[in-house]
Amino acid sequence: MESVSRLRLIELAFDLCKDWKKLGHVLGLSGKVDRISEDYRKNGVSEQAYRMLQEWKQQKGAEATYEVLGRALRQEPLLRVDLAEKYCEGGRKDSLDNDAVHRLLPKPLKSEQLSGGDLNQLSNELGKAWMWVGRLLGLDDSSLDGIKEAHDHQYEWCHEMLALWTQRNTTQATYQWLAQALLHEAVSKRDLAEKYCILHREQGTDLTLFPLAPDNCIRKKFISILPNSTWGELVVKLGPGVKGYFKDLAVEMGYSMDRIMYLESQKSPVESLRKHCSDMQC
Repeated sequence: MESVSRLRLIELAFDLCKDWKKLGHVLGLSGKVDRISEDYRKNGVSEQAYRMLQEWKQQKGAEATYEVLGRALRQEPLLRVDLAEKYCEGGRKDSLDNDAVHRLLPKPLKSEQLSGGDLNQLSNELGKAWMWVGRLLGLDDSSLDGIKEAHDHQYEWCHEMLALWTQRNTTQATYQWLAQALLHEAVSKRDLAEKYCILHREQGTDLTLFPLAPDNCIRKKFISILPNSTWGELVVKLGPGVKGYFKDLAVEMGYSMDRIMYLESQKSPVESLRKHCSDMQC
């Protein structure tokens, strides 16, 4: 009999919702349910459900099978036949696969390993989903818990998680795997997958083949080519007080976080960005 995969437990945790306690009692974890509920109360019901399922898998080892889990889901007081059929019967194909990525992201993905620059910028945007991303990338819970305990800020958790993934997997820490994790229903970060994993121009293209921008244009890494008049209109639309849009624009144009922080320190960050880009003849 086949042991339940970790990925299946993640997906089941999101579908269980408040029924996780009932399943915990049926699986023989009555003495653990209250502790798990209290320990992960602030993390949400999906985290509580996942921790309960992991506790069961660790306790039962090879006996934590799809058959056992399916019977438990069908028993009273759960009677979750729908979940038993979805997760424990049939082909049991994992949703995290290349086919799913190609359906959601029909454009080609970057083929190389995650770059240091993308790692740093993505760490600023992952947010609370960082631990689920880490799990989907194959990192164990003890390592993820250790990261959270060793650091105080969310950016540090995200950065250390991604850094650990790249260290442990070296050549396998690719944008393909990252896209799979970001697109998974437990994370649902398609915007980040599109931003960081899609190949926006052909790799190996000789940049000298692109026509040079005219003098009255602002250009940065072939991402933005704007006449100064259009740039001025964009600055007006951004507004001097909307720092979030300013950051997004600066990141998209290829500025480092150090440069962005410097521009933010100026009286008018957006105007400073415009002037700097014009001076650089982007």
